[in-house]
Amino acid sequence: ELDGTGSPSTPNSWIKRSIEIPEGATQLKFQYSAHDVAGANAALKVRLVAGGTSTTLFSTNASQSGDSYVWHTKKIDISEWAGKTVVIWFEQNDNGPGQHEQIVLDNIEIT
Repeated sequence: ELDGTGSPSTPNSWIKRSIEIPEGATQLKFQYSAHDVAGANAALKVRLVAGGTSTTLFSTNASQSGDSYVWHTKKIDISEWAGKTVVIWFEQNDNGPGQHEQIVLDNIEIT
């Protein structure tokens, strides 16, 4: 769960991992959902940094009302980085309206 507060458009909660993407790998796959308690929405951005260059792979605003999660599966082509060492970032920011919004991630895999 990513949960933070701060300025809109400024990541305030994140996870990152340096990884060598295996030769032949083609896809980053993960599930995400959102949880809010005040009518808010949260921004999720997935970035890949390789050789000092940052590439945004995915960016969305996610909102969810109530206590149940609605899961979305995202698949991103990462074949151009196969065989390279990269840093993958999952970033959340509170996006301004409301408060206490979270992004929830699960089942992150490279295939």
